[in-house]
Amino acid sequence: MAKHAVDLDGTLAEQYWKKYDEDYDPGKIGNPISLMVDRVKYWLSIGDEVVIYTCRVNPTDPAFLAPFVEAFEKWSMEVFGKVLCVTAMKDPYVDDFWDDKAVRVVRNTGMISNGSDVKDPLDKSDQMGKLM
Repeated sequence: MAKHAVDLDGTLAEQYWKKYDEDYDPGKIGNPISLMVDRVKYWLSIGDEVVIYTCRVNPTDPAFLAPFVEAFEKWSMEVFGKVLCVTAMKDPYVDDFWDDKAVRVVRNTGMISNGSDVKDPLDKSDQMGKLM
């Protein structure tokens, strides 16, 4: 059984705001991104654990937290049929981290990786999931 961390905004759900300080609504989550949703559903179907990662559960203003949690629980139920775990904390025990902003670095070297050792079980062409 593997444990996967998946970023919410821009990876699992479309990021709907352009400027955080002007357009952001903590009670809104973008439309699901079907390719990532299919991956997460597959992982769940084979018994893998999936944790949704977002900085939105660690706001500096507590007034932002309640509307986000309510929106996320509703969104998760609609998309996955259950509420997935959501966190802002990095977990040293995840097998892989899927994110739209991350740059993959070879462990203990500081060097940028030009490939990924993460195999996507939905990828039949061996191209999906590789970092450019």
